[in-house]
Amino acid sequence: MEGAINEHKQTHTFECERRLDAALKASQDTFEATTNLQTEWIERRLNAKLNAAVERESKNLQFAQQDNLMKQEQKLQGQAAKLAKTYADSIEDRLHQKLDSAILAASLHTHTEFEERFVGMTNKLKYDQVALKQDLRDDIQTNAAKLETKFQSQLRDFQAASTTDNNNLNHQIAQLNAATDRLNTRLSAVENQAAEGKDFTCNNTDTDGLTKKVLNRVTSVPVTSATIVDPVTDITTTSYEYQHLSGRQIDVQSRGNTDSGDPAVLTALNQINLGIQALLRKQLTPSKLQRTADKTTTPVPSRRITRRPAVPQKINRPPKRNALLTTARDAAMKQIKDRATKHEKKLRSENGRM
Repeated sequence: MEGAINEHKQTHTFECERRLDAALKASQDTFEATTNLQTEWIERRLNAKLNAAVERESKNLQFAQQDNLMKQEQKLQGQAAKLAKTYADSIEDRLHQKLDSAILAASLHTHTEFEERFVGMTNKLKYDQVALKQDLRDDIQTNAAKLETKFQSQLRDFQAASTTDNNNLNHQIAQLNAATDRLNTRLSAVENQAAEGKDFTCNNTDTDGLTKKVLNRVTSVPVTSATIVDPVTDITTTSYEYQHLSGRQIDVQSRGNTDSGDPAVLTALNQINLGIQALLRKQLTPSKLQRTADKTTTPVPSRRITRRPAVPQKINRPPKRNALLTTARDAAMKQIKDRATKHEKKLRSENGRM
């Protein structure tokens, strides 16, 4: 009985063990299944979290990369600008250096060429000036000799003409003085005859003849005035004659007013005065008459006709030889300067064209 109990116990033990094993196996399977499910779920969650973290990190990394790229790009742009500016400055400096060297070389070349041309032009100008001076010196000497000969001939002709005019003037003055003397003599004779109470008919006849002779004598006065060379001397001489004859006219009028002589004598004297006035009007122009009237507003009456003195003549002599040479020399120097200036302008224009 004990055996059966033991067997029952053993069986029950085996059955319990089998049940426990089955339960344990079932629980283990359940646990494994649950574990697998949890593992899958956890794995999915972890994968999702990992993916989200990866995505987040990738986005952050992308943003950081973009920021870094932008910063690097800006930095590269700044460095590129600095490098470009430095390179441009270096290029500009090199270009300036090249340009300065080229300008210096060109200026040196131009200065050298200009000096060479200037020296050549100066030498050529000196040679031309020497030749021109020699030509002008020869021309001046030739022209001076010709001018001297011409002026000497003109001087001789002028001296001969002035001598002839002076002789004619002196001759006419002498004739006028002689006529004045004869007129004074006849006037004295007429006065004496009037005082002595001679015949009126005889006096009238003598007075008519005297009037004709006086008019014929005074007719030579315009020739005297016409032969004077200087215009100022001509005006002075004619004015002097007008004053002299006006004084004589006033003298005759005062004599006719004071003397109670024969009417025939007074008639003859009036005819003489009229002839003298007509002659003077023909000689003098209105301007000369005006100047003469201004000078002779208060004439002094004279009893006698005075001698007319000889008027000195003004001779226009030609310039001396030294003055002629100076004038010729000045003209030659002016001509030399003009030619030198024209030659220099011509050379400058040729150089400008080259």
